[in-house]
Amino acid sequence: MKLNKEPYNYKGLPMRHSRLQAKSKKFTKGDNLLRSVRSRGYCLIMYINHHLNGVYPDQLLAIQ
Repeated sequence: MKLNKEPYNYKGLPMRHSRLQAKSKKFTKGDNLLRSVRSRGYCLIMYINHHLNGVYPDQLLAIQ
């Protein structure tokens, strides 16, 4: 599940965003974590619990 990189040093936002969105759909039975907002980028549309199926929020950036 990890990219074997420190999440705070990992570069490549477009790839990271799509992987994060795909993983969140698996954990939430199809719900999106992020939603595109016209001319504004993306916004978080779901509350991230402290502990999500063994994955902590700071690890979500490193999920592939």
